[in-house]
Amino acid sequence: KYQMNQVCSENRPFIIFQDEIDGLLRSDNKNQGRNSKHDVIQEFNKFLDGQYLDKGNYIILGNINNLENLSSANTSRFQIINWRGASSKEEKSNLFKYKSGFNFKLTDAELLRLGEMAFVENDIISNADSKISDAPINLSGRDITMICDKVRAESFQWDRLNEVYESRGDYEKQLKIIDSLYKNVTFEDIVNELMDFRINNNRANLDSLIFQGA
Repeated sequence: KYQMNQVCSENRPFIIFQDEIDGLLRSDNKNQGRNSKHDVIQEFNKFLDGQYLDKGNYIILGNINNLENLSSANTSRFQIINWRGASSKEEKSNLFKYKSGFNFKLTDAELLRLGEMAFVENDIISNADSKISDAPINLSGRDITMICDKVRAESFQWDRLNEVYESRGDYEKQLKIIDSLYKNVTFEDIVNELMDFRINNNRANLDSLIFQGA
C-alpha cells in the first residue's frame, strides 16, 4: 500500500514493471485463503481500478508468455503489444551481437552466419548420428543467451584468479587483471557450443519419443 500510495502521490514519474504479470492478475479459485500474495493481488487490482489517488505520473509495463492466462477484464486495462521476439536470421544475428561480450572477436559475416545457424541449420553437424543431424535447429532468444553465457564463462582463466588477490588494495589494477583473464572468444568457439547444444537437445527429443513409444 505504501509503495502504491507513493507512486500516486509524489510529483515525479514512475515506471512500474511487473514480470509475468499474470501471476498477479490471474484469478485462482483454488486458493481463496488470505495470504501475502492475496493481499498484493488485491491492492494491485485496486490500483488498476483507480482506487488510489491518480496524478497520471506512472506507467505500468508487464510481460506475459500466454495472453490466455488473463481474463478479458484484465486485458482491457492494458494496451496489448505482441512482441514475437527474434524470428529471422538477421534478428538472431543481432541477438548474438548484443549478447556477446567484449572478448568476443566476431566479424559481421560471422555474426550473420551464426544467425543462419540459429534460424534453421542442417549442415552444422556432419559426423553426428543421422537422426540428430537431420533435425533442424531453431534457437530462441533464451537459447542464444545461454550459449553466449556458457562460452563467456568457459573463456575465463580461473587458474589465474590469484593474480586478482595479489593486487588487493589497487582496485583499478584488479579490474584490468580481471579483463585480461578472459580469453578471446572466436567464431569456432561459438559454433562448437552450438553443436553441443544441438546434439544434447535432439538426443533429449529422441529419448522423449522413445519413452513415449514413438
